[in-house]
Amino acid sequence: MVMLALLIAAGPAASTPAVAIHVVGDVQVKTDAQSVPLVRFAPVPEGATVITRAQSMATLRLGNGSLVRLGADTELALQELEQSEVPARSKSRLKVAFGRIWLKVNALFGDDASFEVATENAVAGVRGTSFWVMGDGKTARFVVDSGAVDVKSGGTLVDLRGPGSAVDLGAAGFGVLQQLDAATLAALRHATGGGAAVLVHELTHTRPRERGRRGLREALRRGVVGPEALADSAVRLPRRSDELRGVADVTVELRLK
Repeated sequence: MVMLALLIAAGPAASTPAVAIHVVGDVQVKTDAQSVPLVRFAPVPEGATVITRAQSMATLRLGNGSLVRLGADTELALQELEQSEVPARSKSRLKVAFGRIWLKVNALFGDDASFEVATENAVAGVRGTSFWVMGDGKTARFVVDSGAVDVKSGGTLVDLRGPGSAVDLGAAGFGVLQQLDAATLAALRHATGGGAAVLVHELTHTRPRERGRRGLREALRRGVVGPEALADSAVRLPRRSDELRGVADVTVELRLK
């Protein structure tokens, strides 16, 4: 079974539901035998399964501030959510049945806390890392967005370090290490978070002196993927309620002349 594992020092923590901070399209939450549409700011309890349909996506914020983005056609089970505002007191266990997710795991320290992500055939350890996990029940792929991930399957350990470092895992074991280019990473960001995720990454990873008009223009160009990302809508300012929950909508108005 594929598990993404991380250990940290901490005391016990209560089960705290995740919160859906962004929902696009048809996203369902299954608890026991019940399935209901996921709406923005709805709690997602421990034991629930989140399912995104075609052209849909969702972002969950865990109790310790870690983020999980689900791309389209993805099923993710929240098996354990013992969360605390202090990352070192958190225990999380997620399982990807199929699809792709992006995670940003807050830094963990010590030996008592843990963050595990399971597919079917590996164990990965992370500390303060953002990365993607993709699977279809038979194969899996791990890709680093930032930081490092240790992936273990059987007696083999693969160390992935730096943006774009990736490895595939199948019935025959690990494939060769890969280094994905910036365009491929941008496509992954768009698949799991939409154009806004691409834009935010470009702006937050651009050096201050490059954040002038030209830098913003380039970030916008890379953040718009395909005509479907263009929308004729007004610019909206963040609402105070969004800021308190740690999220704000960003809508970019594009005028074509």
